Amino acid sequence: MRILVVCLFVLSSLLAGTQPSFAHASLAIASPGISNVTHVSPVQVRLTFDEDLIAIGNANQIVVETQSGQVVSKSKTFVTGSTAAVFLAKLKVFGKYKVKYRIVSADGHIVSSSYFFYYQKKSS
Repeated sequence: MRILVVCLFVLSSLLAGTQPSFAHASLAIASPGISNVTHVSPVQVRLTFDEDLIAIGNANQIVVETQSGQVVSKSKTFVTGSTAAVFLAKLKVFGKYKVKYRIVSADGHIVSSSYFFYYQKKSS
């Protein structure tokens, strides 16, 4: 009986070591960048992740808002490979903008987060 228990322990340890490990997708590149200051109204927000995204209906979403909560993203989020993007209306208010995103990575995990960028008048 003791031999059987030891064999099962060794077998389960070996099998545990061969299981694939899955990590959630991580944001690799953001444009406009995290906490960056831009002096030109961006045309779009583009987020590139470290693995491909699954494009299923509206599962991937990027929403861009002013400080007061007004949505300035003006299109559905579109996905190509590991990049999700959304077009923006011309920014009319200088200040802090919040980018909120929810994406589905290739391994099926949902990742959501947010960051800020700043639209400021160019100083003379």
